[in-house]
Amino acid sequence: MTTRMRFLVFVIALGAMFLALVGPVFGTEEEPAETTPAAEETLDAPAPAVLITDEPEEAAAPEWTFRFLVPVTLLIGGLAVVGTIITYFVKVTRQRYRIVE
Repeated sequence: MTTRMRFLVFVIALGAMFLALVGPVFGTEEEPAETTPAAEETLDAPAPAVLITDEPEEAAAPEWTFRFLVPVTLLIGGLAVVGTIITYFVKVTRQRYRIVE
């Protein structure tokens, strides 16, 4: 592979890592709740004397393992990949040039 191809592969891998870390943030938007009438009136039933509305249940917060361990694991994995790439290029560069005495 040429240097240009290696750089292109590195940039693509870096972009994929970025999207893997940032992508879930964009998918967490809540969809707006559909509005339903509080009381449906029909011709046969009279209107209620007291209007009772159902309060929406609060969404359960994600578990702490999902909130903290997953991003940390992805970060450590990404750092391991970057460290491996840097180590590989350092070893290749050291073997490429030799000191002549």
